[in-house]
Amino acid sequence: MNGFAVEQILARPSHGLDAGQQHVLRRMADFLDRNSLRIVWDNAGSGSTLEMHVSNDAERFSLTIEDMVQLWEGMRGGRAVDWSSLRHVRQ
Repeated sequence: MNGFAVEQILARPSHGLDAGQQHVLRRMADFLDRNSLRIVWDNAGSGSTLEMHVSNDAERFSLTIEDMVQLWEGMRGGRAVDWSSLRHVRQ
């Protein structure tokens, strides 16, 4: 589901994401899929300015690439995602 959105982001010549950020973006897209969250918007930012909204139709969250990196590192360290700590976006 989110694979298409990620490939669209990475197809932009100006995406500005390094190899590590690209890896995290792809892995987080899989994680979001498993949690029924889909990427519904991105600001077409470059590198650290890239922001995405993910939604399950009931809730919508805003994540930057840096947020995703922190979440990914936390999960790799055995920490659960604290959904309440994520920025909510009004729908």
